Amino acid sequence: MKCTAEHLRQTMDGYFGGSEKRFRHAFNRKFIYTEGVQELAQVAGAYWLIDSMALKIAPIYAKAWLENRVGIGIVKLWVFTPAERAADSNLPAARLSLSLTDTDPVAYVENIAYTDFPEGEWVLRLGTDEIGPESYVTTAYLPREH
Repeated sequence: MKCTAEHLRQTMDGYFGGSEKRFRHAFNRKFIYTEGVQELAQVAGAYWLIDSMALKIAPIYAKAWLENRVGIGIVKLWVFTPAERAADSNLPAARLSLSLTDTDPVAYVENIAYTDFPEGEWVLRLGTDEIGPESYVTTAYLPREH
């Protein structure tokens, strides 16, 4: 059964104020994600989103953080409607982007050729914490989990 936008928003709204459990990505050990992100991936069948954040987006954000101690990264997934794609044949099924702050231009964009992720704009956040000299971890979380 395909996940609906309403169901996914309700799921995301259920996670607020932080969560105790974290998950470490298998291939990027400096990337962890919260229970809310885990639930989002499970409900929407979108573990590809976690992989893309861990392997492509988190390294870009972590580099900027290490250089400038930038604030919270904003990851947006825009899933286009069939009507939007019919009006513009150049649109992919979805577009994933990273902005390093609320006011910075987009630092990374990835076009997604196919997804059954619910339509609309979906936002996640990234933060990096220094855990020792020359050691850090980047965490993905839902906006309400902060």
